[in-house]
Amino acid sequence: MEVLLGLALFSMAMSTATVVMYSSLRSSRKAAAIAMAKAEGAYALSAMESMIKFATDVNCPAGGQRVDVTRLNPGPKIAYTFDSGNHRIASNGAALTSNKVSVSSCGTTFSCAGKTVEICFEIDNAGGIDVTESAGEFGGGGIRFHSWATSRNQYQ
Repeated sequence: MEVLLGLALFSMAMSTATVVMYSSLRSSRKAAAIAMAKAEGAYALSAMESMIKFATDVNCPAGGQRVDVTRLNPGPKIAYTFDSGNHRIASNGAALTSNKVSVSSCGTTFSCAGKTVEICFEIDNAGGIDVTESAGEFGGGGIRFHSWATSRNQYQ
């Protein structure tokens, strides 16, 4: 009888430990996915903001999925685009975000008002792990990146 009672207690303890370990591993994977999404979004946003700040001209063609930036130094214009087919942000065709994340638009990714460009996009994990930290006011999935960058060198 004592052996059966010992086995029952041992099996209950093992099942509890399994549930705790599974929950811990799941939380760890989610934290890593959130960190990766934040890092990729911050990199893309920082690259676009810094180039726009030192541009001589910015232009947002109709549609809101692209912004054209004329650099201060001589060189080709830079076109930042939201590539909805591949779910990424690109600079002249080169990806600013990897295939480990999925980028979605906030409706209009880029909008221009004079020298100021509004940038808005959301990043979710392409591997299926939900990176939404909270329900938020927007109700979308993923982490929202929203900023304004103003050209300091734009000629009037």
